[in-house]
Amino acid sequence: TKVMQLVSDQSTSAKDLQEVIITDQGMTGQILKIANSAMFGMKREVRTLTHAIMLLGFTTIRSIVLAAASKKMYTGRGGAPGFKEKLIFENSIGSALIARGIAEQFSGLDKEEAFIGGLMHNLGRTVFNAKVPEAYGELIVESYNEGLPIYQLERRRFGFDHAELGYYVLQQWNLSESLTLAVRHCLNPEKAPGDHARLAAVVGLGSMFCLDLGLGVSKPVPLAEQDLGAAVEILALTEERLESWRQIIQVKIEKDAAMIKGF
Repeated sequence: TKVMQLVSDQSTSAKDLQEVIITDQGMTGQILKIANSAMFGMKREVRTLTHAIMLLGFTTIRSIVLAAASKKMYTGRGGAPGFKEKLIFENSIGSALIARGIAEQFSGLDKEEAFIGGLMHNLGRTVFNAKVPEAYGELIVESYNEGLPIYQLERRRFGFDHAELGYYVLQQWNLSESLTLAVRHCLNPEKAPGDHARLAAVVGLGSMFCLDLGLGVSKPVPLAEQDLGAAVEILALTEERLESWRQIIQVKIEKDAAMIKGF
């Protein structure tokens, strides 16, 4: 909360931000981990928190702090993340990194909103898992055994999916309209109003790449076998461009695998 307040204050200096974050050793370590990830693509090693703030900027630091803080939501009944929680969190971090990388390829898209959208697109799954753990665990098993998307099973069982649930939670948190709509429509970006469709498509595509790479999922599904829906049309993507991105993302995510699992 302190970081969010400081980042929003135009009078805040890098030193002000550094003094708040450095009191939390875990948070500092997480910032340095992700700042040095292959997906962030820094040209030189980021060794100190001050260096990270100066190189990455306040907005990026805010995104990373939110990512580190959000891990506390992914806990099981005993207060520690179980297998389900770890998978959901790994998928969220992976989606955030990939969505940010994709957003960088387009003018007019906020790469930090894409990062947070990727991070938060599973928020509804976290709520399902926290409130109805046994029922949701059954859906996860069914999704794996039957090869069906989890959102289809959610709609059948509860009448709504995790994207819709996450959207209503984020609205309560007073996050930006573009971000909440990106989460709401990441599964069907063509339904997002106006210019919000592109960010929703990027967040959805980040999740699809995670599914392709087996990141945070029980069973990988190749990109070629997935229904990419309207995302390809909205972002005007060719098969060649998608495959080029896939190869680049695969290499970077493989380098970042240990960081993501240990984040």
